Amino acid sequence: MIDTVEAPEIRIDPDGWIDRLPPPGLPQMVVGGPGTGKTEFLCRRITAAVTAGCDPSSIVALTFSRRSVNDIRTRLFSAIGSASYRVQVATYHSLANRLVEAHHGVLGWSKAPTILTGPEHERFVLSILEQEDPSDWRKPYRPILATPAMATEVTDFILRFHEQTMTVGDVERSSVPEWEGLAGFLRRYNDELMASGRIDYGRLLNESVMLLETDPDLAAGYRHVLADEYQDTSHVQARLLFALARPSRSLTVAGDPYQSIYSFRGADINNVLDFPTTAAAALESPAERIVLTTSFRVPETIIDAAVAVTGRTLPGAAGKVRSIREGGSVATHIFDNPDAESEWIARDIERLHLVDGIDLARIAVFTRSGGDFQQRMAASLERRSLPHTLILEQLEDQPIVRFVYDLVAAAGTAVADERTDIVRGLLLGPFVEAAPGTVNEMTRRVDDGTTWPDAIRSRVHQGKGLAHLIEDPAWATGMPAEEGLWQVWTQLPQLHRLAVDDAMVADRRAWAAFAQAVKRFGTRVPHATLRDQQILAASSDIEADPLFSFRSGTAAGVTIGTLHAAKGTEYDVIYIANAVEGALPDLRTKDSLLKTRLLNPHLPEDAASYVQFRLSEERRLAYTAMTRATDMAVWTATLIDSPAEQVEPSRFLRQVANPTAPTTVTRPLTRRGFEAALRRIANDPAAPDVERLASISILATGADHGLAEPAHRYGVLKHGEDHGFVPADITMSPSRANTYDDCPRKFAFERFASHRERSTPNMIFGIMFHKVLEIAETEAIESGQRRSTAERALEILDEVFDEYDLGQPAVAAAWKRRAIVGLEQLYSMWPGAEPVRAEISLEVDLEGTPWRGKVDRIERGDDGLRVVDYKTSKSAVRVADAAESLQLGFYVLATNADPELAEIDKVAAAEFWYPVAKPLQSGVPRRSLDLGRLDDVRERLVEIALAVRDEVFPPTPNAGCDRCDFLAVCPAQKEGREAFAR
Repeated sequence: MIDTVEAPEIRIDPDGWIDRLPPPGLPQMVVGGPGTGKTEFLCRRITAAVTAGCDPSSIVALTFSRRSVNDIRTRLFSAIGSASYRVQVATYHSLANRLVEAHHGVLGWSKAPTILTGPEHERFVLSILEQEDPSDWRKPYRPILATPAMATEVTDFILRFHEQTMTVGDVERSSVPEWEGLAGFLRRYNDELMASGRIDYGRLLNESVMLLETDPDLAAGYRHVLADEYQDTSHVQARLLFALARPSRSLTVAGDPYQSIYSFRGADINNVLDFPTTAAAALESPAERIVLTTSFRVPETIIDAAVAVTGRTLPGAAGKVRSIREGGSVATHIFDNPDAESEWIARDIERLHLVDGIDLARIAVFTRSGGDFQQRMAASLERRSLPHTLILEQLEDQPIVRFVYDLVAAAGTAVADERTDIVRGLLLGPFVEAAPGTVNEMTRRVDDGTTWPDAIRSRVHQGKGLAHLIEDPAWATGMPAEEGLWQVWTQLPQLHRLAVDDAMVADRRAWAAFAQAVKRFGTRVPHATLRDQQILAASSDIEADPLFSFRSGTAAGVTIGTLHAAKGTEYDVIYIANAVEGALPDLRTKDSLLKTRLLNPHLPEDAASYVQFRLSEERRLAYTAMTRATDMAVWTATLIDSPAEQVEPSRFLRQVANPTAPTTVTRPLTRRGFEAALRRIANDPAAPDVERLASISILATGADHGLAEPAHRYGVLKHGEDHGFVPADITMSPSRANTYDDCPRKFAFERFASHRERSTPNMIFGIMFHKVLEIAETEAIESGQRRSTAERALEILDEVFDEYDLGQPAVAAAWKRRAIVGLEQLYSMWPGAEPVRAEISLEVDLEGTPWRGKVDRIERGDDGLRVVDYKTSKSAVRVADAAESLQLGFYVLATNADPELAEIDKVAAAEFWYPVAKPLQSGVPRRSLDLGRLDDVRERLVEIALAVRDEVFPPTPNAGCDRCDFLAVCPAQKEGREAFAR
């Protein structure tokens, strides 16, 4: 039993820093409240050491996240320039990984082990559980032993077990009944780790501690060891710090016990409280305690209110903190429903931004957890066109990833009610955006016996792919995860906005990170499906897990996040919203099946004491979030007292401040709001006549005052000028003719109204495939060969592939595989004859209109020329459609009109070739023009050209209407009739 040791306390204000910056050569704890400069003090101490001649490479500074590492590096670079690169600034796991990699042989590894990420770790544990003898385990566990749920429980136990630097013998000697059988499993688990060359994060830290404690010389090169956010360290992380500092005894840790909020991740607040005692035992040196007394960030008004929430009873805190900032305000408001709450916050943010000039990026809204209120808050900001960023901590929480997982669930469930709930969420979500009325109608049809896939095909714009994915779950449960994700991308045109829409940057980053994570998962577990990946994507340590970065460096506009996400940030104004009982404080014990929390000897065992511990940590969480504010902190909550629903404000609310009525700005703050107010008055028959006349007068002369034209309405474009928009020198092409033939109205909008250049992945793939064949076949023709070879075509594919943007590496690789299959198939079943030319530009004049196009290949057969056009779609058109193809007809007419080609022979056949489609017994699928209909095709081309010149663009409903981008302005569709109503 070690006697408790007290450390002398030295309180310093900013003027006293300079004398305390040089490292004293003994362990020190720097304690400070919010904004007192703990991180800055550590950086200045490093600067002082380097300036005094200390080798920068002999200094190591540890923290928890990459963001914190970058922050420290940036500060050091500003102070000491390039010397900062030599200071070892790292996370605990990255330092431990370097140690284990360098000395793995000493630990018994044949080579440096590979780290198991969160999902991989659970998969690894599950694979061992599947081989376990149930009789080795307690009876209650036997029925669920080989399930993903049990794998989650055991994986968490393993991580917390390592955090306490326990041994298998400790578990074996334990009296906790829930741990029976775990000791034997842990032995088998460790054997499997060694055999497979894998290591988990917990064992990684443990082994690094073992190295340093066994051979202190490994740390001899470190003259100074520093650690930030010490209140967040686990037992093993604290032990690692002391092991690093053992040779030098120069250890500086900084922390604030009031900001210890991560017990669920193993953080032990007692590390702060026990620092002097631990230092005396581990370093055989007395410790000092430096208290930073002055906050540079948070006004005293906010600090005092935040401390009031904590209960003021926490030992080891910094005591009274003064602030150099004046002013500051704290307020609490209560509303009668969540919508009123989110709407008021949005209006108040608009006021702060427009009236007080506060940058939106300096405002944040935090809630205890993510969910409905955050989405409601985002919608309220969206209605006011206020930019905002929803901060989600886990990749799996990102909207686009949740969409994929929900799609997996919809495809995999046979329970009707469950599927309905999931599908409705998909349809109403941000990626399909079906109208609520349409979804309700579809739900009624499904209740009457229609299947969801059929309902989606008939009622959802571009819904064919979504229907197919829900109908056939093979992509989710049968094929490898990477291939399954590729199916989602290629079959859902709704997702292609991610690639081009700047408003979807966050979703684009999340999709890229998810695709990379899925690829990595597939590399390690080749046969795992997306469903497997979803099951194993449990929460992992968000700071330790080396996830691909999906977060942008800086939030755009107002930040919306959880209270935990507030840690390490700073804003002028903070709203703590949805502060209701049951949410804040969150007093759920979160006890696991294996009673994992009992691994930590400092956590209370009985339920009542543990609830009190949870309450204390919830108080600290609220304190941490409040003290991110430099000017104003506002708490909001909803009070509902009805038989149907009971919602009460958080008990913390009145500890912050007595609730007051929220201030409401009634005057318009924006030009749009001012015009809307004038229109309301003008249209209000109860308003005084003088006010109505004044409003009408201002609106009538609005353009003179910077307002909109009187007839203008937001969201409605002005009427255009009534003159033709088809140029007199228009040139037609086969593709334009096809578009017109499908729907003249769509053709007009695409070609002359919207001026949109569409570039889909399928189009890019087609261009690339044609380019490969153009190069390969031109070479062959020039060298006198009948055709090129698959080998040469694949070489060309490798040469040109990187020129085409086909998405992220995993996505592009799938497109490349499709190209390889198509080329190999084409050249192994080549249906062609003697070549004449490849990639020929053709033109012909038809009744005064020039037509131009490019044909892929012309061959010469016994009966004449054959025109060939490659198609890269996966299915061929109907025989009847090809027989009267406008495209093939143009090729025949233009080829026969070309003087050079006409000298060779007349066209005897025109064909589409489908090298990527499933091959037939006869070879590559082909479709031919019926030359007997050539005159009819020519007549139709002439008719189309004349109709375009005369601007005859009637809407023509067809099977492709559900994929049309112009339904909202199509008089033949319900969605567009209103635009033409008089």
